[in-house]
Amino acid sequence: MVPVFFAFRMRFYVAWIAAECGCIAAGFGAYPVAAKARAGGGPTLPCAPPSSLEEAAALEYDYETIRNIDCYGTDFCTRVREGMRYWNMTVQWWLAQYIYKTAPTRSYVLR
Repeated sequence: MVPVFFAFRMRFYVAWIAAECGCIAAGFGAYPVAAKARAGGGPTLPCAPPSSLEEAAALEYDYETIRNIDCYGTDFCTRVREGMRYWNMTVQWWLAQYIYKTAPTRSYVLR
């Protein structure tokens, strides 16, 4: 069972990392490191645009906004909640922003 589950997980990891590489090659999701971008959420701090091409070339960029999975965190987490946060991070962010926070706080469960 271990080899089967390993192969199953690796298919997902390779697909997500290949998609991230495609987005990086297209230039999507590049923010300066000083902006402290989050997966799915974009930059958290305002960052002024560079005034010249030399300044833009000197900046260090990251692609955290398009990061979708943390393979190491997913495989070696200790709780299910942590695993869900590392697996499909951009979708988790979207669900938290647009579904969970707008849902009514009181559950409508029949008693």
